Amino acid sequence: MLVCLVLAGCATIPNETPVQAVPNAPGAPTQTTLPKLGDMDPVSLIRGYLDDNTKPRELHAAARRYLSEPANSAWRDEAGFVIINDDFTVLQNEPSPRATPGPSTQSAVTKSLLVRGKKLGRLDLGDHTFVPEADDFEWPVTVRKQDGMWRIDNPLPGVVVPRGAFGHSYHAIQLFFFDPATVDAGQTRARLVPDRRYLSGDEPSGVPASIVEMLMHGPSAGLADAVRTKIPAGTRLLRNVVPGPDNVLTVNLAGLGELSKEDRRLLAAQIVLSLESVTKERIKVLNQDRPLTNDIAELRPADFADLSAAKQPSQGLQGYITVGGTVRSLKDNAPLAGPPGKPGFGALTAAQAPEGAGIAVTTVGSLRVGTNPIDLQTVPLAGGPLTLPSWRHGAAEVWTVAGSTVYRVLAGPDGKWAAKPVDATEFTSLGKITQLRLSRDGVRVAAIVGGFVVVGNIVVTQGSVRIAGVRKLAAGLTGGKAKAVDWRNPDELVVGLEATTGSPVVQLSMDGLDCVEFQKADLTVPIQWVASSPDRDYVVVDSSGMWQTKDAKQPWRPFPFSDRAAVPAYPG
Repeated sequence: MLVCLVLAGCATIPNETPVQAVPNAPGAPTQTTLPKLGDMDPVSLIRGYLDDNTKPRELHAAARRYLSEPANSAWRDEAGFVIINDDFTVLQNEPSPRATPGPSTQSAVTKSLLVRGKKLGRLDLGDHTFVPEADDFEWPVTVRKQDGMWRIDNPLPGVVVPRGAFGHSYHAIQLFFFDPATVDAGQTRARLVPDRRYLSGDEPSGVPASIVEMLMHGPSAGLADAVRTKIPAGTRLLRNVVPGPDNVLTVNLAGLGELSKEDRRLLAAQIVLSLESVTKERIKVLNQDRPLTNDIAELRPADFADLSAAKQPSQGLQGYITVGGTVRSLKDNAPLAGPPGKPGFGALTAAQAPEGAGIAVTTVGSLRVGTNPIDLQTVPLAGGPLTLPSWRHGAAEVWTVAGSTVYRVLAGPDGKWAAKPVDATEFTSLGKITQLRLSRDGVRVAAIVGGFVVVGNIVVTQGSVRIAGVRKLAAGLTGGKAKAVDWRNPDELVVGLEATTGSPVVQLSMDGLDCVEFQKADLTVPIQWVASSPDRDYVVVDSSGMWQTKDAKQPWRPFPFSDRAAVPAYPG
C-alpha cells in the first residue's frame, strides 16, 4: 500500500513588539510547564519518546524527559529529522540485567529492545521541505533504570517521528514564487508556483514571521533554478509580524530598494498568499512603515486572484478520449472534426491545449500537432511508442517521450512545429518513462519511471531545457507499482496503481508526504490511465472500463461511454 504522510525550524527577527498568537494559526495550545514523567514500561517509554519528538520547544524538552541523564546531555536533537511509518514495532529481547552504579544508592538495570519499521523520508532542516527517502529503519534501544524508572540510554542523533504524531504537530504551508517564463524579459502575465514547506505548531505565534523569513531566503533547494522571486536580496523584517488591535497582520519590510509598481504588487502577492494558510485576516505590507502598494492599504488573497497558481482550463474545453484509433470528445463521445475523428487515422493518444488552441495526437512513430484538427503537422519521433502528449501551460509547446528521449515540440515563428530533446538524464537514469505529465503552472513534471512516481522541475538555461531536482514520491509502494499519473492541482497528483493491497487510486501532495486513498470498490487492477483537473470529476481506466467520481470519499460510477481500451485526457 502507499505510505501516506504531514514539519520545523524558524528564523530569528528583531522583537520590537511582543509576540502574539495569530487568529486561525495552526498548532496546539502553548505549553507552560511540562509534567514530570513517571515510570512506564520500556515499550511505552519508547513510543512516548517518539511521539514527543514532535515538540521542538526548548531543545525538545518534552522528549528529553524520556532520556537518562548521560543520554540527555549527549543528545544532539538538531542533527536530523526522520519520519517513520506508524506501524513500526518495538521488539523486546529477553532482559539481561547487570548491576551497574546508578545515580543513587539503587542499582541500575538495562534492557535491550529493537525499533523496526520503514523510513518514509526526512525533513530538510535548512529549507523545511520534506525529502522522500524510503528505506528500512532499525534502532537498537537500550533502556536503563534511573532512580527506579526506565529511561532511554542511547537516542539516535536528531529526532525520529512517527507519521501520525508528525501530522498532528507539523503543518504544511505553501510559499509562492513565480514561473520565470511569465515574469522574465518584461512579461506581465505572472503565474504563481507553490513551494511546500513544513512548520511546527508548537509555537504558533512565531509562524507568520517564519513564513516571511523563508520567503526572503528564497525558494527551496530543489526548486531554486526553476522559479523566480520578486523579493530583493537584502530584504529584512523591520519589526515582528503580529496583528494589531484591529486584527490586521502587519509585515513591515526594509531594504527593498527601488521597485516598479508591478514588482511591488507581485512582492505583496507572494507575502499575502503565502500567509493565507495561517491567517484569513487582512494584511498590511509596508516598506519602512509606508504602504508597499499605494492603491490598497490592506490586502487579502482575493486581491491577487489573477495570479492564482491553480489556473485551470475553461469549462468549455472538455478534453479528449482516444479509442479505436480515433479522437473523441470526453464530454459526449462525439468524434473530433477532421481526420483525427475518422476511422483509420491511427490515433493512440491525444491531448488538448489548456488554452484550447492546440491539439496533439500520437500515432506510430510520429506526433501530429497543430491548432486546427483539420490540418495537423506531422513531427516524426523515433525511439519507441510515444507517451500521452502534455501541453505546457501558456506556451505553444507540447511534451512527449519516445523510448528513452523526452521531447518538447514547439511552434516556430513560421508556424512550423519542430522537436527538441530535453535533458532528462535525472529521469531516465531511474528507468523507463511510461507516462509524463506537465503541471498546470508550467514548472514541474511528473512521470511514471520504472514503476515509481517521479517529480522534477523544468529548468530553462539559455534556451536549453533540463529536468532537475528529481525525487521519487511514495517510494514505499509495497503492494504494487505505479502505473498512471496526472496533476490535480499545481501541488497535487493523482496516481493509479498496477496492483495493491489498498486502494488502486490515490492522491498525493507534490512532495509525496500526504496521501489520500480513493474508494476501491468496483475497480479492477491494474489502473491503466487517470485523468484529473481542478473542479472536474476524476476519471480512471481499469481492466474492465472507465469510471468517474467527484472525490475520494464518493463511490466510483461507470463512465457514460466506457471502454477499457480508451485513453482519457483533460486539457493540459
